[in-house]
Amino acid sequence: HEGNLTVKVTIKNAKIESVEVTQQNETPNRYVMAEPITRKIVSKQGFDEVDAVTGATETSDAIINAVAKAIVSAMK
Repeated sequence: HEGNLTVKVTIKNAKIESVEVTQQNETPNRYVMAEPITRKIVSKQGFDEVDAVTGATETSDAIINAVAKAIVSAMK
């Protein structure tokens, strides 16, 4: 994990509509491996059954954690 990672989470009608990584400084090949997690979070409507990608565990966890923080922040 090479620093900050920022996401934009769009929630509409109480459902996760989209997750977009807007800023990242990850190692390119690891980011490419981990980026599909954004679509899994949308399709699963959360983090259950969304596992980190082998070989990009830290980047995967950074995306999941950033999305979780964004959702908690939106609920305040």
